[in-house]
Amino acid sequence: LEEETYLCPSEVAYIKPLRAVNSEGKWRIIVNNVPLHYDILSQTTRVETCTLTSNKESPCPLLPECYTSKCLQKSTYHRFLVYDPYDYYFPFAVETFQLPSSCACLLGKYEILDEREN
Repeated sequence: LEEETYLCPSEVAYIKPLRAVNSEGKWRIIVNNVPLHYDILSQTTRVETCTLTSNKESPCPLLPECYTSKCLQKSTYHRFLVYDPYDYYFPFAVETFQLPSSCACLLGKYEILDEREN
């Protein structure tokens, strides 16, 4: 639909990471874009990042002012094949990485606005 929109604006990208920090906080080399004799080995994932999270006080757009709200970055875990050149016996492994996956609107309490205050 043309009128369809999300509560919090975000940017979506499809990435093929080459390096990333795993869930244990260690930098890893991710196996990607490796030519094989029949195809190219690639690991692609979808990421979605909030565009309003830099300002912590900005409410979710399109909501009435009687609701306290803010946009929150949500993330999910992805598993990638990684290469560790320092591990002689097991240089390849599958490790977990936390990546941004969506943008959500967190609603707070409903506040009745008094007409006399305005």
